[in-house]
Amino acid sequence: MRRIITLILLICFSIDVFTQEFKFGGNLGNWVHDWVIDMDLTSDGSIILSTDNQARYWDTNGFIPEETFYGLTKIDKAGKVAWYFDFFRTSFDYHEYSIAQTVLDESDNIYSLIYVYQKTNADIINGITYYPGLNLVKISPQGKVIWIKDIGTTDDMGASILYKNGHIYVLCLYQGDLTLESTRKFSSQKYYQCFQWTYEQGTDYLMTKYDTEGNLMNAVSFGEDYPDIAIDATIDNDENIYFLGVSDYFGGCANAYSHITKVDKNLNIVWKKVTSLQTNNNGLFNATNIHYSANNKIYVWGNIYNKITTEDYTLIRDCGTTGGDFSSCLLEFNSSTGNYFRKMQLNSCSTTFTQGSSDDFRRHFVNGYMTDFDNNLLIHTAFVGTLNIGDTTIMSSYYTDTYNYNLQNMLLLKVDVENLTPKYINTFSGAFNSYYLDFPGKILTDNKNNLYLSGTFSENPIYINNDSIGNNSGNGCYDVLYCKFGLEKLLSDTKEIYPNNDEFILYPNPCTNFLKYRYKDKVDKIQIFNMIGTMIRECEINNSVLDIHDLEPNSYILLFYKDNKIISRKVIVKK
Repeated sequence: MRRIITLILLICFSIDVFTQEFKFGGNLGNWVHDWVIDMDLTSDGSIILSTDNQARYWDTNGFIPEETFYGLTKIDKAGKVAWYFDFFRTSFDYHEYSIAQTVLDESDNIYSLIYVYQKTNADIINGITYYPGLNLVKISPQGKVIWIKDIGTTDDMGASILYKNGHIYVLCLYQGDLTLESTRKFSSQKYYQCFQWTYEQGTDYLMTKYDTEGNLMNAVSFGEDYPDIAIDATIDNDENIYFLGVSDYFGGCANAYSHITKVDKNLNIVWKKVTSLQTNNNGLFNATNIHYSANNKIYVWGNIYNKITTEDYTLIRDCGTTGGDFSSCLLEFNSSTGNYFRKMQLNSCSTTFTQGSSDDFRRHFVNGYMTDFDNNLLIHTAFVGTLNIGDTTIMSSYYTDTYNYNLQNMLLLKVDVENLTPKYINTFSGAFNSYYLDFPGKILTDNKNNLYLSGTFSENPIYINNDSIGNNSGNGCYDVLYCKFGLEKLLSDTKEIYPNNDEFILYPNPCTNFLKYRYKDKVDKIQIFNMIGTMIRECEINNSVLDIHDLEPNSYILLFYKDNKIISRKVIVKK
């Protein structure tokens, strides 16, 4: 009996990607969950990472291992740890704190928001007074505390810090009575608790302005009767502040609404734009990130669960058939007036971050971190399953035991702001041997066309182009990822080849050390041939990753066998 083998004809698609010169990368973490909070770039190309660590919840005696990176970490321009700073490492009962955000001034001084838990009185550690609640801390480029200012608010959810022209702006929430100075006293508004028929004090917005010596220049409070939520903020060159919030956030007693609010440098409200109104048949736009762009427009990234209808747009959750909870959307607004311009929606979904409260939008939902690059937007986010971007189809990694599980991978996009259309740059995923989820972190660019990327990942290892970065936990917990790439030019001649019906993807191509493939079924056999038809090897089938680090630079043909089909690929190996 003669066996007939059918060679599948492949349809080729061209994908616009950047050249990605991988300059350095690494991870921070220990045996428990670690996750990234913020990232800033110094004048010499070093990065400051703000991280959080689950050890502060578990270790009630303050004995956090010395190798635990918790607080602030400086990564030098070669990618090595220069120093790390745990604010309360020397205190037994003072490790209960979290970091909200950080900013740098022109001299690389660091301004950080830290929130101290479970304390009712101020305490002195190493000669520095720390306060219960929210603290504004100035730290030298060498990692030494210069001063601390007591903001004293009762929560750090959504707290943001911004710097421009020698001024520091802080947006946060407070509840009840608050005194910043003898002449600056505030009291949050009361709301009617309709379930218990009583009045209670809610959370209101507090915005403060400081100089670089820590002197309070101005402070204002505003908000609705029912609780307000702060999410994220951005600032323009004239020190106008744009922030995301949700107001009247109390289910059953009020209809919550999400909004963008513009505040000028004197802390006066200029305008407020409602982006969604929660009703019985309408959901909230779960915004997570706001970005003021060089084109003087405002971009808002958010998540959709229920249908959203406003006078400007209709947003409908679109997860396809591949899982996830919330689909992602980018909205564009006029920064002068708040008028809505356009939207961009992805046809794939993401899942939530279990380490964040559902009321803390920025830490709970998948973010879309944005930065400007070459008159475009770069966006770092995440997706689950299959995602169509123009004529490009990408698939997240998956894990198989009894069932197939689509995993969540980090995703880097370029958005052409002329027509608000996305183009695929890269995905980052890992060894597909368990049920893992990854979450994006902040991205930054410098004036040398370098991209700095952060994230939170749980694989061991995670693959970054042709390199890999390990996970220190050893048990599937999260680690913090940081990387530096060069983005010098578009790579117009790179092709990603896949059949449109069989959903087979092989990448990256060209490659160096690793190849990854994705297919709807598990393949039976993989063979590598040189260009004259000699078989070089038969590969181990190991979780959709091929180790080709020992192949000589050249072109090769890879054959993937499944039942009576052979899928052929040409790949280029470079060193």
